[in-house]
Amino acid sequence: MDRIQKMTVYILALGVFLTATSELVVSGILQVIAADLNVSIALAGQLITAYSIAFAIGTPVVVSLTSRMGRRKVITGTLAAFILGCLVAYASTNITILMVSRIILGISSGVYLVTAFGAVAKIVPPEKIGGSIGTIVLGFSSAMILGVPIGIAITGWLSWQAIFMILGLFSLLIAFIIFRLLPEIEGDAPIPFREQIKVLGSAVIVSGLFLTFFRESGNSVLFTYLTPFITDILGLNASGISMVMLAFGVLGAIGSRLGGYGVDRWELRGSLPAALSFIWRLWRFCPSSPSRYGAGSC
Repeated sequence: MDRIQKMTVYILALGVFLTATSELVVSGILQVIAADLNVSIALAGQLITAYSIAFAIGTPVVVSLTSRMGRRKVITGTLAAFILGCLVAYASTNITILMVSRIILGISSGVYLVTAFGAVAKIVPPEKIGGSIGTIVLGFSSAMILGVPIGIAITGWLSWQAIFMILGLFSLLIAFIIFRLLPEIEGDAPIPFREQIKVLGSAVIVSGLFLTFFRESGNSVLFTYLTPFITDILGLNASGISMVMLAFGVLGAIGSRLGGYGVDRWELRGSLPAALSFIWRLWRFCPSSPSRYGAGSC
């Protein structure tokens, strides 16, 4: 993989970092948003729900509609929509407007992520695809390492609205670099909906979808209300919350790099069972020692 290809992958990953930060940062400042907009924490938590639903439903629809377009146009276009969502969030004065911004951000972030994966798969050598995909995923994990703690700091220094203005400005720069750096990649012929449904007949694909569904469901519930839990139950301040988020992000980053390395070295058949085996052993370990670590410590 030459220098331009590596730089392109890193720039795309940086874009994922920005879009993922728009999703994850809300979990770190949920109480601040709720207090500022004069709503309950439960209602403020629906901001993440709105983002997730828009991401899940809007992404495949928009990806299908833009499948014939060049990948560079789609990526820069989704970043333009993402910037619009950031501006709407910045100007939000009530929960309704902020919900609208979350829908825009969810759809644009999802389309950007999927298109970035597709672009990377076409510009790097086949033997480097796993590592390159891992780098893109690393952009997501980095949002937890840096994006959430920085967002919490910006909220204390300026305001939570300022986070979205900063994300919009950096996204504008990334869009310009991608437009100049990314080669024009032709789109693909759209796949009929009936053909897409047929893939659900594969046990491998269905299993992968269920794994992803349960993983993302668990992450969403955990991170949405993690900050109120840390604050109310554990009594940690903003610095403590940032450290917890940092720890989660570091572990995610390590997992992303190991996963990409494993796919390149042993392919999916070797790396995926190893990862699932590790998760199973960890789960078996947690409930086996309540007397030593305390009930529910895992």
